[in-house]
Amino acid sequence: IKQAVREAVMQPTLDPLDVMRSIIEQHVPSADRDDVRFIVSDELERLHEGALARYGLSQDDHQRWRERRT
Repeated sequence: IKQAVREAVMQPTLDPLDVMRSIIEQHVPSADRDDVRFIVSDELERLHEGALARYGLSQDDHQRWRERRT
């Protein structure tokens, strides 16, 4: 989950859902993928400056990602 969130934010020019799917397909058993996709999507939607350290992200990373999404 942490890796998928981090990679989605670190690649702001790519669709975060595509990045998330790629990471999940590589690392999560097929039986668990839907649940993990839901969790990662939720984490991306709720991502805020107070949670950046959890994912190894900086405020600049977050800002670039937010700018790209709007």
